Amino acid sequence: MAAKILMIAPDNLDGRDARFLADVMSGQEARWIGSSTEMMVPLGAMSVCGWAQRALAENGVRAEFKVIKQLGSNGELLRQAEAFRPDFVAFSAMSHNYPNALALAGSLKVWARMQGRALPIILGGDHVSGVLRRVVAGSANAFWDEGLVGIFEAEAKGKIDFCVVGEGELTFAELLERLISSRDYCDVDGIAYFDNSGRIALTNPRRRMSNAELDRLAVLREGYESRRFYTKTYLTNPPHPELMGHYDAVSASRGCAGSCTFCSKETVFPGRVGKRSAKSVADEIEQLSKEGIRHVFFTDENFTLDSAWTVALCDELISRGLGKRISWHCQSRVDDFVRRPGDAVEEEGARRLLAKMEEAGCCMIAFGIESISEVDLKGMHKAMNVAQAKKALELVNETGIFSCALMMFGAQFGKAEKLTEEFVQKHADLLYLADRIRFAVYTPLPGTEDWLRLNDRFNKDFAQRDESDKLIGCKWGLLDTDHETLEGQEGTRELIENIYAAVYGSERWQERVRRKCELHPELEDAFSYWRKVIGKHVALQDKGTPVSMQAARARAGGVVDGGRKIL
Repeated sequence: MAAKILMIAPDNLDGRDARFLADVMSGQEARWIGSSTEMMVPLGAMSVCGWAQRALAENGVRAEFKVIKQLGSNGELLRQAEAFRPDFVAFSAMSHNYPNALALAGSLKVWARMQGRALPIILGGDHVSGVLRRVVAGSANAFWDEGLVGIFEAEAKGKIDFCVVGEGELTFAELLERLISSRDYCDVDGIAYFDNSGRIALTNPRRRMSNAELDRLAVLREGYESRRFYTKTYLTNPPHPELMGHYDAVSASRGCAGSCTFCSKETVFPGRVGKRSAKSVADEIEQLSKEGIRHVFFTDENFTLDSAWTVALCDELISRGLGKRISWHCQSRVDDFVRRPGDAVEEEGARRLLAKMEEAGCCMIAFGIESISEVDLKGMHKAMNVAQAKKALELVNETGIFSCALMMFGAQFGKAEKLTEEFVQKHADLLYLADRIRFAVYTPLPGTEDWLRLNDRFNKDFAQRDESDKLIGCKWGLLDTDHETLEGQEGTRELIENIYAAVYGSERWQERVRRKCELHPELEDAFSYWRKVIGKHVALQDKGTPVSMQAARARAGGVVDGGRKIL
């Protein structure tokens, strides 16, 4: 009989993903414009299961896998789990949904005991990889933050049996093989487990996958029931409701050469950047096209880090005609396109790269600009400046590709700026250049430089401390970039929710979009959908809008005398 492995990508404890889905499906997506919420395809969970399924089969081990992205209540998910009757359960969790992973794990343990059997539970993903990060890669128990390990031990004992730390495919497959065959697991690289004393024990770190191994990734998509929801719930990436049910995600490379203080990539993909071959990626996209997929999100931390590799991949997609059958969007850094603003030769090279990407099907580039403060950018170790960001957005806006600026407020490197009329006008040159802006509350994550830098600034809503001011607990569900977790961030969420109407409602932004649609008529349908969402958002935000923001809208040409001028 085949061993049954259930992999769960959990919702938040408050059911945020389920509420988000319900609002989007009922045409109420405008409620979420000010939020960083998006329902991502659980590619990591599907990838580790696909790799493990093949690795076990190659070693003669029979196993059946099932991946569930939670889109309903905990009760509904537990009923699905009980119907599958797994021998092993795994969770892939970030910090914000980690508490619900623990809640579900506890319920599944109770269910298994009632059945008179054991149920090993495995936890992987960004949160546990950050909590159990080592200071030095070769050191087994020199933790990044010893206090976090103690908190994890108290939270997870009795619910979680094993942890997969870092890149998961090789580790998950080897751990499962040992467990299924009832062999010792203590020398499996890249895991953590509770020892006989109830403390966490870490094995040696797992090596990163080679490029050749990345070429053999086998994402488990068969029978994945949640796929039909994704594109419309991924607000405007691109904004095309027609793509409902025709969206998927692909990982072409892993890791980033940057050293941003807020980024958790070093906890999961430390060191080198791993890249698949152009042929491997194109083969996967071609198969997705045959399955009816029409849009792909490249999950790469930085898709354009190596321009020669990016061009080679684009050429492969173009040669197979995939650029006309599947659109895609990616994440990038502005300094991949602009290192020296005003350098004509460099800018012409950037234009050639953008033209190649557009021909290959690229419809949007999301730039991690993060801040419009040079002080913050320097503190974050972004290795870029505002002038580079402006020029990169201008270059993208010459094409038929959507430009997206990913921004954060509340980094606390310098004096905090408030979102007022003066703020909008001061930074208009950058804010109005992006077709889409996504603001988030600056959020320190476990295992990052900023976790250590800002550890003593956590507010009482997030952090629990003892009489000596030692951190003894955290409300992890708040680490979603939507909540204010630091002292001094009060009001940031409300301000972020109002900036969208101030920018998108401005005549300046509208006029730029009109010109872009005139040059690229194919974008009109996409912007038409976005206009409707923006209009609904402005209507929602009119109630209780701060006076300073009303003034900003009026001055920008957005809301005048209570009326609306929205595209």
